[in-house]
Amino acid sequence: MNKQIKNIHFGGIGGCGISALAQIALRHGYRVTGSDIAASQYTRKLQSLGIPIFFGHREENIKGADLIVNSAAIEMSNPEVRAARKLGIPIVKHSQFLGQLMKHEFGICVAGTHGKTTTDALIGLCLVEAGLDPTIEIGGSVSELQGNVRVGKSQYFVAESCEFDHSFLNLFPRIGIVLNIEEDHPDYYPNLETLKKAFVDFLDLVPAEGSIILRNESEAAREVLAKTKSAAQKVTVGFNKTSDWWAENVDLKRNKTDFEAFFRGKSVGNFRLSILGRLNVQNALVALAVLKILDVDLENARAVFKKFHGVDRRFEVVYKNNFEVVSDYAHHPAQIRATIEAAKQQTYRRLVVVFQPHTYSRTQYLFNEFIHAFDGADRLLIAETYLPAGRHEKILPQSSSLVLAEKIGELQAGVEYTGNLTQTVKQLESILQKGDLVLIVGAGDIYQIADSVKRIKI
Repeated sequence: MNKQIKNIHFGGIGGCGISALAQIALRHGYRVTGSDIAASQYTRKLQSLGIPIFFGHREENIKGADLIVNSAAIEMSNPEVRAARKLGIPIVKHSQFLGQLMKHEFGICVAGTHGKTTTDALIGLCLVEAGLDPTIEIGGSVSELQGNVRVGKSQYFVAESCEFDHSFLNLFPRIGIVLNIEEDHPDYYPNLETLKKAFVDFLDLVPAEGSIILRNESEAAREVLAKTKSAAQKVTVGFNKTSDWWAENVDLKRNKTDFEAFFRGKSVGNFRLSILGRLNVQNALVALAVLKILDVDLENARAVFKKFHGVDRRFEVVYKNNFEVVSDYAHHPAQIRATIEAAKQQTYRRLVVVFQPHTYSRTQYLFNEFIHAFDGADRLLIAETYLPAGRHEKILPQSSSLVLAEKIGELQAGVEYTGNLTQTVKQLESILQKGDLVLIVGAGDIYQIADSVKRIKI
């Protein structure tokens, strides 16, 4: 980092990723300010740390700044961006600043279409348990961290590595992890081949003295592993015995998952996760693989797995009385299928899924996959599509929630389009029954209906 930089302004500071970077910068001794359009749980946390935050984007907000770090939601027309360009103040993206923080550290970078946040948390908490004092940058709130970031004093830096906009190519992984590769982000990757190329480029960043960990159940991930030019050691994870790490005797129970872990033909013991799902078993195996590479006692993982109850909005139980409400961030068809599979391990009368599609481009691109993603739901309510701030997309024929609901309704009963969030809650109230499990799914603002749903009287 340029030693002349003293004051950093974060645009879109209320977002999860940017707020984490702001806290790291503060702990590193920088003077931090930020701006956003509205308050959030993250802005309140930052204000409690003494960080000045401006609500509304104005030119005067960047007064005194030596560097601007912006979230993806900040557009070039933003008045702070215009002012910074006029004054010659450098502007960088979230991932560029993250890369600069990581440049001289031991980066442990978790990439993949889904599972990044949970895996990131498991790895980071295992290193904390082992006394390695890591820095952890995470895409969700974790109760054990009391938030979405931990700033440690050691060289270890655990971070999510998102493929969106080729962001992960700005990082410096000593351990590069690929969980899975599935078609996504069509606004940046027109097809799977271009997405795989980006992951090859990511793995090429891992130095020869580093390590690559890959879940080899993904065909696309296996192809990427075969194409990387990195000379780093390769470690594979999966459910089959051709992997370096695999799991057997997986037992999914209510709110916990038991499994036996194997490394290159030898059992390393039985483990219990306090989170559900076969995908989480693979996430746990990745954490074990990291510990093995770092020569850390696996007993540290056993302790973490047992007490870790997940990340905010990753199959998070938010209410349980006459009916149960679970909130989940899933927004890709594969994630949704895995979340419904986990829900089926619960006890309920009916599974009622409330889904908010995330971006028109993703809905259009993965339309046929979305149609079959909700098998097992007794009722399915589909709200209007969410479009993040700063994104502009055309509404194409197969990108609307209404068309998606109609198409799924041709294949299964109990499907309806419900409009905005207020209308969605009203419709849910009209159909909710005692003993139902309500699964609120999506990466937009659908989580906000949870408080209203909890107040429904039946």
